Amino acid sequence: GTLPGGRWAAWFSAWSYIPSIIAAPGLVFLLFPDGHIVARRGRVALWILVATTAVASIDAALSPALDDAPFEGLRTPLPVSVSADTLTPLGNVGWPGMLLGLVLAAVAMIGRLRRARGVERQQLKWVAGAAALLPPIIIAGVAFYYAGHDEIGALLVDLSWWMILLAAGSTTSTS
Repeated sequence: GTLPGGRWAAWFSAWSYIPSIIAAPGLVFLLFPDGHIVARRGRVALWILVATTAVASIDAALSPALDDAPFEGLRTPLPVSVSADTLTPLGNVGWPGMLLGLVLAAVAMIGRLRRARGVERQQLKWVAGAAALLPPIIIAGVAFYYAGHDEIGALLVDLSWWMILLAAGSTTSTS
């Protein structure tokens, strides 16, 4: 009872969001405002973010069934079946690793902020301010999600990322 390609679209949506929820903000922290990584810890954070995001995405993409609403329990359309036992270690490495990479990226941005002067410092202050709101909003969003209010949880998580992007965008017009 689905549209043609519906299972493929559900499968794609089940794993393709992963890079955007943690790796994208981490990359903003590392590369904003000039696109360069200035500290060694930033390079380490970049590699951790990229590697663990790939691992978590592969875990979700190869899962035999989707586990998030509204597609919970839907079998993936992939012709290959990988057991959940095989994939569990990927998830155990991917999600905590992405969180570690995000924290390291934030630490690298704080270090950059401390050394920055002039316009770059003002730009980084805006993004750092928005980033400071990220953890409590995400915690609230996850709490709403697990309390059965999926839409509110998703909205809060989306809002937390949009605040960072808006802060970054508003500062680029001042340079």
